[in-house]
Amino acid sequence: MLERILIFIFCIVLFNGQVLASSAEDKVSRDCIAIKKKEVGLGVDFGPFKTALVSHAILQMAMKEEQGDGYTSELWERMSRLNHPQHREFLETQARIYENNARDEAVSIFQLHQGVKADDLSQIAGCVINDLRDINSDSYGDAIIALNRAILDSGYDIPRDEFEALVKKYSAEYETIRAAKIKRETARACAEKQSRENTVSSRVRVGAFAITANGCVASMSLGLEKTNLEPKTQVGTKFLVLDAAFKNVSDSSQYFYSGSLLINYNGKVYDYSAVEIIFDQRYGLPLTQINPLVSYRTKLVYRIPSELSGKVRWRPGDNPKGITVQCGNI
Repeated sequence: MLERILIFIFCIVLFNGQVLASSAEDKVSRDCIAIKKKEVGLGVDFGPFKTALVSHAILQMAMKEEQGDGYTSELWERMSRLNHPQHREFLETQARIYENNARDEAVSIFQLHQGVKADDLSQIAGCVINDLRDINSDSYGDAIIALNRAILDSGYDIPRDEFEALVKKYSAEYETIRAAKIKRETARACAEKQSRENTVSSRVRVGAFAITANGCVASMSLGLEKTNLEPKTQVGTKFLVLDAAFKNVSDSSQYFYSGSLLINYNGKVYDYSAVEIIFDQRYGLPLTQINPLVSYRTKLVYRIPSELSGKVRWRPGDNPKGITVQCGNI
């Protein structure tokens, strides 16, 4: 819990506009590319947290006297409208609301997604603020919307005709920003779907593990030397044997979970997650955690209908994004 409190304090520093110096902008941009790739791998919707964070940050910046480098005239024109003593109380109240929203979203993320670490959230927060310089980013759109809303709600003394023109302008901007955001989200979703399908490889990184599907073979029996260890045959079924290898590439011990096999049969995908228990050291998974940098190879056995045939993909366990790897055809 202390770690989570510390990370939120760090986020509040970011909220107050203490963004990275422009002299380090190139390095920050490179770092953020890697951080955004990692964010995709976490399989978490950080959108509400980011929106609240940016909205808080931009209102805090609007209350400051000095202008920072790298921000557009669109942002500064709106912030200058709000940078008046009579609006400070309103802006402080709105900023606190966004701050509370961001805190609630951060707490929710930690509670629902144990795989998200404090460093992950702090890095994402830093990149979200850095993206305010990019007019094509979600951050920039969220900032414009927050400023527009504040201008219209602040009680700023604007002549009626000008106010109505602003309402019309800001409404159009909202629709444009919303459409662009949906387009970016659709593109990201397509990219994630493609990465999940992983159609050209039998190897993939899932969480703490580098995973390989060496192949899948269907047979009526396993051919064990000790026949008493063979799983019982059933009329109308056969066994699908997955030859799998995985390596813990993290810095701590981790459990590995078998996941499921996906078989495309007659145009429909069937999901098989029940693994047969085989009392043979060449089969099944260890009951304990796998230590860092340790590799493990095994066979996992799934019981399937005899008539089943088609393309097989393996979806390893503990895999929020549902990443799959090729496993051949049966």
